[in-house]
Amino acid sequence: VETALLHPTAALMNDHMHESGEAMVGLRFERRRYSGTNVSGTDTISDPAIVAAGYAVRGQSMEMDMVMLDLMYAPTGDVTLMVMPHYMWHRMEMVGIDPMNTGTGMTMGHGLPFGQVHSHGSQGIGDTLLSASYRLARSPRFSAHATLGVWAPTGSVNKRNANGTFTHYMM
Repeated sequence: VETALLHPTAALMNDHMHESGEAMVGLRFERRRYSGTNVSGTDTISDPAIVAAGYAVRGQSMEMDMVMLDLMYAPTGDVTLMVMPHYMWHRMEMVGIDPMNTGTGMTMGHGLPFGQVHSHGSQGIGDTLLSASYRLARSPRFSAHATLGVWAPTGSVNKRNANGTFTHYMM
């Protein structure tokens, strides 16, 4: 006899089904940090190449923390529903890399002088995953199900920087 406690975590995103009336609650935390040399694929990108492409700043570091709530419920033995809201914190540091930008004027639309570091961040509720899994087959040796999910746009699109400009997409 299987119980909900024997199922893998919902972190594996719809990898399992529940029996009729079963419910599951999970809470996960994820941290990502990016820093170091800029790359494209496996190629290193130098600061002069970034400037030549028209950019006066580059990312120096970026951190993202996320708390996800996994809520699963099976109204029948053949259908399992899942809702996954999450809350996110983003932090980023940018550095001025254009030696021609001394801070006395604007270069390529950016006012970050060469060598100056700028930090910014945002936090809030992200988009929410809604999904339903339907059991296609079940036997002692084989089981299969199909899942259809959509992301509901519950995250903010109105986050602004301290100067009133909109925060960029990834923040």
